[in-house]
Amino acid sequence: MPIVKVTDCGKGVNRDLPPFELAPGQWSDCMNARFRNGLAEKRKGVAAAFTTPAITPYWGCTYLTISARFLVEAGSAKVYVDDATTQTQITRYTEGVEIASSTNSTTTATVNTSTPHGRTTGQTITRYGAFPAAYNGTFVITVSDADTFTYTMLSDPGGSATVQGQYSYNVQSDFTGTRDDRWTGGTFNGVLVLNNGVDAPQYWNGDVTTRLRKFPGWLAGQKCDALVIFKNYLIALAPTIDGVKQPHTILWAAAAEPGAMPTEWTATTTNDAGATPQAAETGGFMVDGSPFGDTLYAFKQDARFGVQYIGGNDVFRVFRVPGNDGLLTRGCIANTPKGQVFLSDGDVKIHSGGEAQSIIDGVNRRWLFNTMDTTYAARSFVVTNPQKNEVWICFPTVGNTDCDRALVWNWVDRTWGDFSIAGMTFGTIGLVASTLNTGTIDGDSDPIDTDATTNDENEYSPNESRLILFHSTPKIGLADTGSTDFGSTVPFMLEKTGISFDDSETVKVISATRPQISSAPGAVLSIYHGGAMTADADPTYGGAITFIVGTSNWADGFGPSGRYLAHKIISTDFPIVSLRSDDFNFGVVGR
Repeated sequence: MPIVKVTDCGKGVNRDLPPFELAPGQWSDCMNARFRNGLAEKRKGVAAAFTTPAITPYWGCTYLTISARFLVEAGSAKVYVDDATTQTQITRYTEGVEIASSTNSTTTATVNTSTPHGRTTGQTITRYGAFPAAYNGTFVITVSDADTFTYTMLSDPGGSATVQGQYSYNVQSDFTGTRDDRWTGGTFNGVLVLNNGVDAPQYWNGDVTTRLRKFPGWLAGQKCDALVIFKNYLIALAPTIDGVKQPHTILWAAAAEPGAMPTEWTATTTNDAGATPQAAETGGFMVDGSPFGDTLYAFKQDARFGVQYIGGNDVFRVFRVPGNDGLLTRGCIANTPKGQVFLSDGDVKIHSGGEAQSIIDGVNRRWLFNTMDTTYAARSFVVTNPQKNEVWICFPTVGNTDCDRALVWNWVDRTWGDFSIAGMTFGTIGLVASTLNTGTIDGDSDPIDTDATTNDENEYSPNESRLILFHSTPKIGLADTGSTDFGSTVPFMLEKTGISFDDSETVKVISATRPQISSAPGAVLSIYHGGAMTADADPTYGGAITFIVGTSNWADGFGPSGRYLAHKIISTDFPIVSLRSDDFNFGVVGR
């Protein structure tokens, strides 16, 4: 019987082309497999990290201060931060009514509110964002009347407040969004900023004794669908102003000094705040945005706009980017060294400033959108895994309410893999405490002869970003850590069907295969041989053939015959299986 050797088994999975049209190193199906460096390999697990969340986290990011690294965990109603030791709630306190004026008599502040404040003597308020700064702090108040109260400051401000700021009182006020009101935000000028599109945007300065607070200068009743950080500006997409939603508008606050929040969102002759409705030339609404290079790309449902800083009276230049490239939902943009990858309603594309190109068409595009649950598609997200040069397109499959599948694109090898991870709600990348970085040389389960990493590579560095996954259980996990998903087995499967060996007229049978597999000695795999008589028929497989790494040479066993042959490899027990090449021993049995 002739032997055919298939080298370079790391060309990825392609579910859109007919299997008989695939290149020898491509696979027609897989599970929990990534493809890189000429290898098809089983992914590592997801290990629990941080404290078990007090809420189900639907969004998150990392936030660094001078003294601490925090993981921000945002649910629909509450927000927590975790420094890998302590979990602290920073959900906002109830905001007081607007301050009309503040005067002083040495250290005694007299505050007049625009409407009745509803406070009583002896209650504590926290004031912030006022100028002079002596008006700010936490104070016990004395009520004078329905719209006036006083408190004692720590120092004499030297005059009346010229900026009133806000005040809150120590009664928690949950956020009013749902899990589908996805948060946006991040670190701006060293300050954490968050927005859920339903409530007023919030900021937090990293002090665990304080809570999230409403933006200074943000008008009552104002909100925005997405909040984007660009250079030293905060930009609001699709704002609601005076009760009217402006879905095509890009609004920005006046530039802020380093370490400070902007205080002005209304343009005047003395600031550079502003807004532009220039994105109104298409019917779709603003969805989300993300900087790439020197340009902020603001995505609508049906178009993409570039925003560039030019200074002067205009401040920003806004222009339409060629193409009809919209965004499926917030959180579906990821930056890579090759360009900005985004998930649209019907494609996965990449751009580096110009017109976007599909990276999935003719490979897995049709499969992705046929598999995605249409009801919960807006819970999809896109995130990078820098350790492996990957972009994860995470989405819920039909019948699932959380993301349970990730199509994985390697931007170096330009291959597609497929991971199955139940219960994913969001993913982010960022630095984590070194104690959470379990990727060590001693703990590396990759076989040394096939391991693509080197001793000083980011897989082992606590100072490199990690992919952090949020789960509905609730849990927080580190990707590519350990051999299980929170203790559950990670199944691995590779399948190639439609194998004709360039002769679809003859009936053939596989008698044996010889996979060049690297794994721990003694690892047990199940190998199946099969066949089908027509190109579009599902193959029939013979029984499982046990293959033991380090002991077995060939997987011997005849499978069903057919004009088109099939081959499948399954592993459940060992953390890493790497396949470089595959030899087929087959024979012709008829026509």
